[in-house]
Amino acid sequence: MNKQFAILVLIIMVLGAFVTLAGNSNAQNVPSMQSQTTGMVSLSAGTNHVLNNMNGITRIGNVYEKQLSVMITLKFRNQAQLNSLLANLQNTNSPMYHKYLTSQEFINEFSPSASVYNSMVTYYKALGFSVKTYNDRTSFVLGGSVLQFNNVFHAGIQLFEKGSYQFTAPTTSAMIPAQFASQVINIAGMNNEHLATLNLVNPNPLFTTSSGSQLLYGSDMQNAYQLSQLYSKYGYPTNETIATILWSGTNSAGASVAPFVPSDIYSYFNKTLPAGEPHSSVYGAPLGGAPAPGPSAANDNTQADFESTLDLEMAGSAAPGATVVEVYGPQATQTYLDQAFSFILSPSSSYPQLTHTVAISNSWGGTDMTDATWTSDLQQAAAMGISVFASSGDDGNSGTSGAAPSFPATASYNTYGATAVGGLTTTVSGTASTDGSGTTGISTESVWYNTPNSGDGSQGGVSTVYAEPSWQKASSDANSVITGASATTGVSSGRGTPDVAADGANMEIWISYSGSTGYQELWGTSIASPLTAGLFATMDYAVGHKLGFANPLIYQLAQAEYNGSYSSSRPFYFVSNGSNALFSANNGYSLAVGWGSINANNFVNDITSSSPTSYPVTFTESGLPSGTSWSVTFNGQTSSSTSTTVSFSAVDGTYSYTIGAVSGYTSSPSSGSVTVNGASAGVSVTFTASSTPPPTQTAATYSIVNATSSNINLYTLPEAEKFTVSNTVTVNNVVLYLGGSGTVSFSIGTSFQGTQVLGATNVVVGSTIGWYSTTFANVTLSAGTDYFLNVNLVSGSTQWGYTSSTSTSVDTGALQDYWYSGSTLTHDNSYPDIYSVGYVPVSSSPTSYPVTFTESGLPSGTSWSVTFNGQTSSSTSTTVSFSAVDGTYSYTIGAVSGYTSSPSSGSVTVNGASAGVNIAFTQDKYPVTFTESGLPSGTSWSVTFNGQTSSSTSTTVSFSAVDGTYSYTIGAVSGYTSSPSSGSVTVNGASAGVSIAFSATTTSYPVGTYVIVNATSSNIYLYTLPEAEKFTVSNTVTVNNVVLYLGGGSGKVSFSIGTSRGGSQTLGTTDVTVGSSTGWVKVFFNDVTLTAGTDYFLNVNLVSGSTQWGYTSSPSVDTGALQDFWYSGSTLYHDNSYPDIFSIGYNTQSTAAILGQMFSDNTMSGVSLPNIF
Repeated sequence: MNKQFAILVLIIMVLGAFVTLAGNSNAQNVPSMQSQTTGMVSLSAGTNHVLNNMNGITRIGNVYEKQLSVMITLKFRNQAQLNSLLANLQNTNSPMYHKYLTSQEFINEFSPSASVYNSMVTYYKALGFSVKTYNDRTSFVLGGSVLQFNNVFHAGIQLFEKGSYQFTAPTTSAMIPAQFASQVINIAGMNNEHLATLNLVNPNPLFTTSSGSQLLYGSDMQNAYQLSQLYSKYGYPTNETIATILWSGTNSAGASVAPFVPSDIYSYFNKTLPAGEPHSSVYGAPLGGAPAPGPSAANDNTQADFESTLDLEMAGSAAPGATVVEVYGPQATQTYLDQAFSFILSPSSSYPQLTHTVAISNSWGGTDMTDATWTSDLQQAAAMGISVFASSGDDGNSGTSGAAPSFPATASYNTYGATAVGGLTTTVSGTASTDGSGTTGISTESVWYNTPNSGDGSQGGVSTVYAEPSWQKASSDANSVITGASATTGVSSGRGTPDVAADGANMEIWISYSGSTGYQELWGTSIASPLTAGLFATMDYAVGHKLGFANPLIYQLAQAEYNGSYSSSRPFYFVSNGSNALFSANNGYSLAVGWGSINANNFVNDITSSSPTSYPVTFTESGLPSGTSWSVTFNGQTSSSTSTTVSFSAVDGTYSYTIGAVSGYTSSPSSGSVTVNGASAGVSVTFTASSTPPPTQTAATYSIVNATSSNINLYTLPEAEKFTVSNTVTVNNVVLYLGGSGTVSFSIGTSFQGTQVLGATNVVVGSTIGWYSTTFANVTLSAGTDYFLNVNLVSGSTQWGYTSSTSTSVDTGALQDYWYSGSTLTHDNSYPDIYSVGYVPVSSSPTSYPVTFTESGLPSGTSWSVTFNGQTSSSTSTTVSFSAVDGTYSYTIGAVSGYTSSPSSGSVTVNGASAGVNIAFTQDKYPVTFTESGLPSGTSWSVTFNGQTSSSTSTTVSFSAVDGTYSYTIGAVSGYTSSPSSGSVTVNGASAGVSIAFSATTTSYPVGTYVIVNATSSNIYLYTLPEAEKFTVSNTVTVNNVVLYLGGGSGKVSFSIGTSRGGSQTLGTTDVTVGSSTGWVKVFFNDVTLTAGTDYFLNVNLVSGSTQWGYTSSPSVDTGALQDFWYSGSTLYHDNSYPDIFSIGYNTQSTAAILGQMFSDNTMSGVSLPNIF
């Protein structure tokens, strides 16, 4: 098919449309249609999904009474600012990094204006539609009959049939009022051709008890993915919400049934979660008339109930205590999936749980595609810090999809999108058990494939719809896998899936079906997606903030692990075993299972451990009897010791310190400041005996606020009480009245929130409300000094008791109560908090227990040290040990040259047993910078360093490396030689650099035109972009200019030269601005080489405007032009009957003067060309 034939067909189609309309004008028994379209405009392509391809489809006809649910999505305000925000949220150097917006902040900044939104809603309500609105004003849903939609939108919606499935679709572009057209980005729900499918494999018979493989439960994955360690350290994610998107099913008669039986989910948690773990609360949010959750799900004939049950049970198993909400419509059409996504981002007041959503799981998929509403919602989710996950697909790349990946797993861009999750066959170590108690970790992982049926398995591939995102390009391993698979995928570059993986095989759920209830074994990436969503909800809770769009962080950590970092704290379990039909595991990134599964504990440790270098600060005393306890408060942190030293660590800076009072002695100095400047620092402290012996201590209370139980209320932390004592006293005990489980810390200082007298001391509070007494090392309170008892919330929901009626018998020294109302600090003494500060006798010989620090990551024999409770000990083995009585103690890991420790400091609690801390050391990296001179500004050049290649158009190319000697090679730059061209560079505890001098070669190129298609002006026509010309050259040549014949309207086009259609391997994308004239445009660029016999493509695309490319039916010169590629509608054609007009050649010009400029040229290989300049 050629271009002129396509134009003729278009004319015939248009005429045919008019004939059809005229022929129906007097038809009987057809409801009248509004034909008035004045002031209406057709929506642009891609917004309303006109049915174009009738292959395998039968037109049934008009169905005016059929009801539709149609979603209209509006464009954001301030899109450029939103793009900038999304980029900064992922930029670790930006102050906005991971500083996400609330829903209301997003509405204020980016939602369509209320006036625009309300005017559209009012307009369609007046036309008889039911209208469902969203609080964020980004979309609204219209309900009505096909007749109503045809009357208002003039879309010619009819009924079609594909196989046994009937669906509606518009036959012409929808029309809307002109004043609304610029606001609408998508209309979904008129075309319901494409149904999503479940990423779930369900074997027969039901309720099988064994597949011959190890059976797993959701609780097994808690230890497999090291989630249990996070629960232990940070608690359960009880404040988080996980949302799932799905649809409800039908019974054998076609009637709608519930999506799940709620009691099944709670039974699964009761039967499988470890004792003591909180259970998730589960909700269903039906849309579009879908039924509520209930017993009817047991009669589902579509397996949607299996998917719903699986999603909820897996998410709740990975995030115990979290809220899990399934949002679903009545069908698997894109309009209801879009509505569900938008509802999660802007829920109704009936579902307040969704306002805490941190993760969304999608266990479904379909043909790779774009959907403007889905894309808009992905942007909003990223701005609000919500992580979106999608199962990668279940056909193992063995079915009709071939090498193609699946939407919505593919829907990902540079700064927002979905994380695609593949499937693994997992064998756990230990003993798999119903409640996970026997599982100790992972024994083996491999690509899930060929179970339970041949061809079932994890699906991946490279998208032809979505470009390769920047974070995949930046990962040398992922990028090489994606681009290296082009022979299989047919795509030179694109979005690769999956990103990560989790278990996808042999998973047991608890479900009711066809009169029976019990365990059912399932397979599918539908297991993996909700598991990963639950895992991320737990990690969000552990780090204290949302991780949001996770892919940039995932690829950064994974590539670092692949390069050898995190050797002792690997965030991923790379998979090296197995393959699906097309792609193999790769011990790194693969198109079968991405980077593998996530070690949640290590992942959290790795993203929270980055810190500047710390140095030891040591205080050394003299004058005290051996074994006397003394203390130092340094930078607000108090540490005590019975040895002669008290140690801290600090980064560069100047810090204040105070020496704690020791009864019977005075210290010199008693306070001061110390500076840390790139090395350790120390202070000598001399104690001298005072003339007055210390008093004998007896039990006493020196400052107290008390109350009767009937007058006690609780208030939110933080708070503080300011008090004095009438005499100088020694205290070692604080009693607080507390309620609500959690952990609080208290300190005593001479300023609000200060710790000058007593450092922060933790108190663990159970569910019981009452008095909590804590004893600590003796500290001195001086008579007449104002002190602050500061109490802060560490975790949980604990509050401090206060009273409006203090006990008349005791209320000594209570001066001021400090508390917050919102963000405002207030102080008075109308309602003081309830506490006491005093002294209690302490046993002289409490039991001590071992405290052991174990390191990993250092070379054998390396000396390292720990300062624990003011005492420093070093070792060349993997352990450093201390002993301590019950209590909470601070520790600091000593600096080791060339390494960073994680954690570098912290606290450890001894409670009637031995305690231990694991310390991971990672080797430090230093910058290695290559600096060039001699190249023209903006010239691209590259360096290969230690096997890694990086390029730049600036004067520097940078890498990072640990200590060692590395080889490098300077990449060739056409027309220049480098000195040196290769060599080695040594890194030794500091940055390193190499200077590269480029000098121009003396090579001269023959002037000439090497590829040309020309024509006489009478045989030139214009055609719509994009297009491409495939050509070869007979000899290897250097070229530096392209001439194009352009016209049809002003605008901007871009061209590139590559070895594939649309490629830019030889010449990157170059823009050309075109005026209103039609004619020749010549553009110069840096020299590039065309190799003899190689097929090249000159690709030309429209950037903006209406510019078209000239073609001819009578070329006067046609050297090497092989194929012309062009589109008719959405169909790509190629022939050479009507080639486009262009030339590629070399001309001698001053390079500095011509790069990126356009010139007229009146001679083109002897053929006269018109001058348009």
